[in-house]
Amino acid sequence: MQTRKLVMVLVILSLMGGAASAAEMVAGFFLDEGAGTTINDWSVNGLTGTLSDQNVNWVPGVYGSAVEFNPFADDTNGWAEAPASATFDGVSMTAWVKNYGQGGWARLVQFQPRGYCIALVANDSIAAWWGGAEPESVNKVPQDNEWHFVGYTADATTTTIYIDDLVETMARPGSPSFANDMLQFGNLHIGTRVDRPLHGCIDDWRVFNGALSMEEVLAIKAQNGIPEPATMLLLSLGGLGLLRRRR
Repeated sequence: MQTRKLVMVLVILSLMGGAASAAEMVAGFFLDEGAGTTINDWSVNGLTGTLSDQNVNWVPGVYGSAVEFNPFADDTNGWAEAPASATFDGVSMTAWVKNYGQGGWARLVQFQPRGYCIALVANDSIAAWWGGAEPESVNKVPQDNEWHFVGYTADATTTTIYIDDLVETMARPGSPSFANDMLQFGNLHIGTRVDRPLHGCIDDWRVFNGALSMEEVLAIKAQNGIPEPATMLLLSLGGLGLLRRRR
């Protein structure tokens, strides 16, 4: 009931205008199921996802439950994926992440069939591949068994990477524009090929078509179940999918 009231307030506020971007949430997995191999998408697209049944564990999350992938360095079989027929012009991702230490480009999001990705790399930086490797973040995701907020946005001119309270913006030559038919995280998974595993945990994972504004990314980070009133003003009609359920 409380969530319904919040959504109604957001709809009213959206009619008053707001500082939202044109980015739309393609998929949002809050990962609160706590068991099984089905994960529910809370975007308007309803893209039900599937967890592999190997090297994937349900664990306590930032909100409710979360998913642990490939807890040991020699495990490479754990992934999550959902069908997502979407065309991207710019892209954003947000998630809460625990970093156990990576051996390579550990997939935070993988876009199939083109193989574009956003990854947590071996030196604990965040990086992306859009037909070529982009510069890695200077800031790092600590290996301390704690949850850390990670955000990534890219438009036609800039890439912005968020790690907790640190924000880094880099110039880029053009917008990542592509079509895909599958979203994955935790591993690269193509047919019989399974590699590039994430060793760690993910909670509250969201992918957007388009670049979120800095205000929107920080609003997602700050929500903690229910946004503050000032934050709610940022979540206009195009951003209703940003609302995180109160458990």
